[in-house]
Amino acid sequence: MKVPAPLSAQSLLDNPCSALSDAQLKQIGLAAGEVVQGPPTLCGWTSSGNAQNRIDAGAVPQNKGGISDIYDQKAKQAYFEPVTIGGYPGVFADTQDGRASGSCTLWVGVTDQLAWSVVTNIGAG
Repeated sequence: MKVPAPLSAQSLLDNPCSALSDAQLKQIGLAAGEVVQGPPTLCGWTSSGNAQNRIDAGAVPQNKGGISDIYDQKAKQAYFEPVTIGGYPGVFADTQDGRASGSCTLWVGVTDQLAWSVVTNIGAG
């Protein structure tokens, strides 16, 4: 699957917390992010209103086929819902379906070789 306008992803790989500006964090009610060393290295943001609500995001550089690798694993996923985010190919998918309990995974292709993962965990609210 081709990404129509690949992003320059090095800054996201170096510091996944740079994906959201302070203004964006404030707008959606998240506290400053904390880097979680991997692999992969992720950024974790908690809700400024409730620490039980968290978002973890980061690129998966080991996944050399980008979003195509996720699409290739469709049969292994508990849910698989293709989407387009700002013109970029994506899919809601995970091997376990935790959506009823507040957990959901979104994958977005940022280059042909790199997918960005966003995992939400909503424990309250």
